[in-house]
Amino acid sequence: MRINNKTKYVFIISIVVVIVSASIFSFFLFFINKQGDRLEEKVSLLEENNKKEAAYRNITRTATETEEERLLLGRKFLKGNDDTIVFLSEIETLAPKFGLTFQTKALDGVVGKAGDQEAVKATFAYSGKKNSVLDFTKVMENLPYHSYIEALTLSEIEEGLWEGTITAFITTKSP
Repeated sequence: MRINNKTKYVFIISIVVVIVSASIFSFFLFFINKQGDRLEEKVSLLEENNKKEAAYRNITRTATETEEERLLLGRKFLKGNDDTIVFLSEIETLAPKFGLTFQTKALDGVVGKAGDQEAVKATFAYSGKKNSVLDFTKVMENLPYHSYIEALTLSEIEEGLWEGTITAFITTKSP
């Protein structure tokens, strides 16, 4: 069987067309894969940005929703010497209203690791009728400031006369 030149020519042209078509197909396939990879990167960046934006919206909403609570909480701390003086004046004025004699035994600033005053440590002594001493002690235990009681001593001095000594830490914050 003999193959003529025309058949050879058609066969060669066909092979060239198949190779060129395969090359073009491979190029487009490579190009589409490259575009797909870039699209995946952009989608992942978009998802990350959407998460950041949602977190920002949540933080903003939380800050807005909790503004009153944060202001109220801020009032629970003494802010410097002026507030400390007002606090002491209030306590010293309050005790006689309970029919008590009152004395500030000690007043110290507690300094933290950063060198800032973190609390005021106050020791108060008060005396009077048992019920007055107990009622005043309850008030001291429930101060409208962020505080805690380090020590509390209640004792009867004589018949019907009681004495209380309380040491409290009242938290301060920078103005």
